Amino acid sequence: MSSDSAMMAPPRQWGLICVGAMVFIAASMGTIRLCDSPACCSTIPMPGGWSLSRCWMPAAGQSWFGAAAAFVGMWIVMMVAMMLPALMPVL
Repeated sequence: MSSDSAMMAPPRQWGLICVGAMVFIAASMGTIRLCDSPACCSTIPMPGGWSLSRCWMPAAGQSWFGAAAAFVGMWIVMMVAMMLPALMPVL
């Protein structure tokens, strides 16, 4: 038995590995897309020369519930992208 074949995953695991890789890529792309909004780059001037990032404020016309839902959505996508590589060996 060669050392190359000893390092290969069993054939029945290739499906899980491919699905995990696709979910990881999709979650990574979703994280980049959701976090690449121009609203997070602008600031609100504050007294004393400080500035407040607009990422903590709801967007124009967006309710606080909508802002919270957007945050939770981004958080879930980010958690999948970060935790899936560590979870794949267990699965």
